[in-house]
Amino acid sequence: MKTCEHLQTMAVTYAELCQGEDPWIALGNFMNDWFDYATSPLLEEDPIRQKNLHERLVKQTPEPFTRRNIYCGNRMFANKYELAEQFQLLQRRSA
Repeated sequence: MKTCEHLQTMAVTYAELCQGEDPWIALGNFMNDWFDYATSPLLEEDPIRQKNLHERLVKQTPEPFTRRNIYCGNRMFANKYELAEQFQLLQRRSA
């Protein structure tokens, strides 16, 4: 079991499983950290960083969303197929 300073990440859980830990124990520890302890001070962000993120999202979010106080940036409609095509076009242009 980990202390408050060490979160039970999926990498730690996998390592414990490889070392022979009972799956219910390792996964249970991960789930506890994921749901119960995710609000610990270890995960709180720097207020300056949060402010910068908020300002960037407010600036980039399309107007229909900001009207409803939804700040999600300008990439919410991006899908993997369009991004793959754009990436391939950029690669062809640079080659």
